[in-house]
Amino acid sequence: MYVYISAPITNVENHNIPLFAATQEIIESYGHSCFNPTRACGFDWSWEKSMKACIAEMMKADLVLFLPGWKLSAGCRIENYLAKNIHIRHFYIERGKDFDHQVSILQRQIKAFLNWKGEYTNE
Repeated sequence: MYVYISAPITNVENHNIPLFAATQEIIESYGHSCFNPTRACGFDWSWEKSMKACIAEMMKADLVLFLPGWKLSAGCRIENYLAKNIHIRHFYIERGKDFDHQVSILQRQIKAFLNWKGEYTNE
């Protein structure tokens, strides 16, 4: 399965790199591949250039995984709109109390979802 990771990057401390990296590590530990925008897009790129690259990559995904804070991000809201309206399977991860708790939630929910064969959305 190819998973696209969606989470805020702009105006987030360290561009949210630790959360993206932890998510990528978890997905890959279950034998799946993923697209991590913080590794693929240059931080010197314009928002528009980054979004074009990300949306093109999202179109290849089997699943879009929305991480906490996605509703606060214009880019993530665009990705959510597209995923819903062109029926790309998507899933939302809840927010944890702190980073370690968040990673624990990610591990549990990603494992459960990657083993689930139900409908394309949990919303």
